[in-house]
Amino acid sequence: MQKNSNKTTMKEIYNQIRKYLFYMIPEKWSSIYLYASVYKENGKDTGELYFYYYPKGLFKKNPVNVYEIPSKFNIEESSFMRLAEELYKLVVRLKYECLIHDKTDWSNITITIENVDFLVEYNCDDLLNSRYNSEDRRKIWQYKYLEYSIDKFNKQERNMIDSYLEEEMQGKHGVTIYSETFYQEHAHNNIQYDMETEVEQYVTEEELKEREEEKETRKRKNKEKSKEKEVEFNKGIHRKSKEQKENKESKNNTTSRKFNLFQRNNNEKSNYETQEPQEVYYMGDGKEQNNVDVSAEIKNPLLRGATRAVNRNNNLNNGNNKNLNQNQTINQKTNQNQNTKNSKK
Repeated sequence: MQKNSNKTTMKEIYNQIRKYLFYMIPEKWSSIYLYASVYKENGKDTGELYFYYYPKGLFKKNPVNVYEIPSKFNIEESSFMRLAEELYKLVVRLKYECLIHDKTDWSNITITIENVDFLVEYNCDDLLNSRYNSEDRRKIWQYKYLEYSIDKFNKQERNMIDSYLEEEMQGKHGVTIYSETFYQEHAHNNIQYDMETEVEQYVTEEELKEREEEKETRKRKNKEKSKEKEVEFNKGIHRKSKEQKENKESKNNTTSRKFNLFQRNNNEKSNYETQEPQEVYYMGDGKEQNNVDVSAEIKNPLLRGATRAVNRNNNLNNGNNKNLNQNQTINQKTNQNQNTKNSKK
């Protein structure tokens, strides 16, 4: 029963992946080829994703890179890239479902959709320690699945492709294959795009040639731009993985600093509570009394207020004593004067 539930979960993910692919292509197509990789680097998931599709028509056309779609059909780029991110999240989820239920720790997959056939190839190569880098794997993948002519590659790339295919024949790049037949409508996304053109009755040969050159120039620029978008998207996957690691380390450091500060405050509090208060006596005139330095600084904040109160009381007492002495002096003088008068009489 649990096994059937696992199959249902993976089938649901396959179905979601197909829906995203169908929605992201704004025209009719005949086949789709997707490559994605998911592997651990410094403890975080990272990888890349790209896919191509062949437009539907009487004659076989060149494959269209997914990252060409926004510029080709005047689609908002940010919205389209969010769809690509959600598609990659589904691929990551698929990896962990396979790891949990099928015990297959694959590093990259290729998904092929043709007519009603859905094919997934799981590859378990160690991409971090592979002799083939990301761009090498892309060239090999294009040759195998997009049927690029071998003449499209330079000599070094041809030798690299031949070497990989020979290793594949020796079983060094084994794959696990999953396939199913689905009956899901190829409903392409009806995104509004500007395809208005003016119809002219007469076109000269020179104008026709200029238009062809402009078309080729736009096509080349679109390909260059799509390549930049693809690189930027895949860098974003690596960047997010790195940022997650740095945020985790920063959080750990902050927690450690807070704990150390907490410990230091507790130690200071403990020292403060165990310190015996010292008695310090002050006179109002700031002089020493009983060999005690009344100008010494009192560091204990609880004694400062009491000391200031003692000082005020001393000042008041000294003022009262001074007034009393003055009154006594006046009285003595008055008595002396009175005695002098009496003696004269």
